Amino acid sequence: MDKRPKRRKLLKEGVKMLGFMIGLFVGAFIGVCVMCLCNAATKADEQMEDHINDKNKK
Repeated sequence: MDKRPKRRKLLKEGVKMLGFMIGLFVGAFIGVCVMCLCNAATKADEQMEDHINDKNKK
């Protein structure tokens, strides 16, 4: 009977650790997606500026 509370405590700690690890990976994935979107937006802005500058030169 004395072993059950210890098992429950270990199970709760394991679930917390699993949740932490899942959150860590999800957060990293979202961060990488945001970085990719920012990089794409930067390149699009540079191309738009080049296109506008080319039109003004003509």
